[in-house]
Formats: sequence, C-alpha cells, structure tokens
Amino acid sequence: MSTNVNVIAKKMLAKILAQENITIIHAGVRTATFDLKRRILTLPIWKDMSGDVYDLLLMHEVAHALYSSNIGHLILPACEKIDPKYPKAAKRFINVVLDAKDERLIKLTYPGGRGSFFRGYAELIDRNFFGTKDQDI
Repeated sequence: MSTNVNVIAKKMLAKILAQENITIIHAGVRTATFDLKRRILTLPIWKDMSGDVYDLLLMHEVAHALYSSNIGHLILPACEKIDPKYPKAAKRFINVVLDAKDERLIKLTYPGGRGSFFRGYAELIDRNFFGTKDQDI
C-alpha cells in the first residue's frame, strides 16, 4: 500500500499546522525529528511510504513544534536522579509520555488527522518499525 506524496504540498501543510515558518528537510534518516531550538522538521525518505505514515510523522513532529518546550538538556540529569542505575531507560519512558501528550494535543487541535495516526501506526506496527514483533508487550 503506497501512495505518491506531494512533498511541496506537505511542506506547506507542515508550516500551516505549526503556525510558523519552520524549515522542513527530507533526508535519508531512520525517523522524523524536530529540532526545537533551530525549528527544523526533518522527515525521512522511505521507499513505499504511504500518505498516512507521512502524515503521522509530519503531525507528530509538528506537535513537538507546538507543544514541546526546549528542555531536552534537562531530562537526562533529572533521570539520573530518578533512576541512577538506569537513567537512559527512565529518559525513554519520559519521552514516550511526552510524545503521547503532544499527540493528544495535536489530535484535539486538528481532529482531521486522527485517522492518519490510527492507520499510520497500524502500518508501522505491521512493518515491525518498533521492533515489537513476536514480543509480549
């Protein structure tokens, strides 16, 4: 299930959703990212990326633009206090919680994107993107 993605239209959409003139880059990266300080949204170039997966990644990162604060440098030191033995595990847990918070907020702000989240995550799980296949989670 693949579709052609109109990259120019999607760049404009990302700027509109983010409510600012963020920079959008397409690169050969493993996943999408948003640089909170420099305001750069990086989207991956994947073979056979569906429109839903593209929209999921775009909206997830735009959610960071809208709702995340630039506190990344504070998280690991805090995690070292929370769990000195496994601070990186605590950081991953906090990142998941913050991602869920941001995704909830963007779906409330732009409810039309909920379907892309649902279908996009289903596709990523089918592709074993998260490495959870055959695991009891």
